Amino acid sequence: MRGSVLVIAAAVLLTVASAMFAQTDVVVIGQWEDKVGTSWTQHIRIVRKGTTIIRESKFDDGSVNHATLTEVAPGPNERRRFKNPRSNFGQAYAIDSRGNLDIFDNEGFVREARRM
Repeated sequence: MRGSVLVIAAAVLLTVASAMFAQTDVVVIGQWEDKVGTSWTQHIRIVRKGTTIIRESKFDDGSVNHATLTEVAPGPNERRRFKNPRSNFGQAYAIDSRGNLDIFDNEGFVREARRM
């Protein structure tokens, strides 16, 4: 009886450990703070979950926004560049040589978010 309890306990631990490791498939590409004047702040995090790149934005009021991004060829002085293929206004992001996040739209550069 004691041996079977140990086997069951070991099986449960293995299942829990496997589930924990399966959830670690998230790679944080970077985190930034985007302050727009004194009116609001957004915390941006770009992550890779498996083969998908996701932009997560958390705002002062607690709301959260997600967008799936596509990685594209970086421009001069950029380490990585991402675009939101579903954006109607050309939403794009570039990690510059200092690690800050440059934010773009169809008109060009909008502002810079500071690396956290």
